[in-house]
Amino acid sequence: MIKIIKGLIILKIVCLHGQTISFNNIENGLLTTLNSKNNQVILTSGLALTFIASKYDSIIITNTENKNFLPSRLSQVGDFWGILSPLAVWAIILKSSMNKDYVSNAFAANILSTYAIKSLAQRQRPDGSNNYSFPSGHTSNSFLAAELINQIKGMPLSVPFYLLSINTALSRINDKKHFLSDVIFGAAIGISIGKGFKILRKEKANQRLKDDLEKDFYIHFRWLI
Repeated sequence: MIKIIKGLIILKIVCLHGQTISFNNIENGLLTTLNSKNNQVILTSGLALTFIASKYDSIIITNTENKNFLPSRLSQVGDFWGILSPLAVWAIILKSSMNKDYVSNAFAANILSTYAIKSLAQRQRPDGSNNYSFPSGHTSNSFLAAELINQIKGMPLSVPFYLLSINTALSRINDKKHFLSDVIFGAAIGISIGKGFKILRKEKANQRLKDDLEKDFYIHFRWLI
């Protein structure tokens, strides 16, 4: 129940800032994500690493059962960043309506995709609290935020976002909310969706430019007549 509430909070944050979220945009973005060869490599590699990591999940949890490897404050930062990272992205791209639409639909797609997989996988969390362990939503959300900043603003600004994302992933393992394999595939989902929606954004920008040029040509043509 707590996980569902957190998901609804994230979706509410997305809806507050994204006024043109639509299932058509989400569907097109996800299809673009899956059809991209680069993303296919990312997701396939993510699945392979997830499979390998699953062999060590129990060992890692057992070895850290009675101790934490992260300071409590870093762990808290990771928990909050997994939920609130969309706000940081919007604060950076506030002046661009196209970027806001692109970001909003990407986060909405990530939430829907992650929770759909969680519902199908039904993997119990390390702490036994529920069966929504795989994949990690906090991790997919934070890595999506990092990839969106990387796509929009470039690598230098995205570095702290990626560092915070890594901390979020580690905090989920530290807090016994996720296994290593959960956060690995969560990261793969977030990064691939960020790249996929960037392709869709570029296609829409090109179409908008084409429409503007055609409109401008029509106006000039009418003026000459």
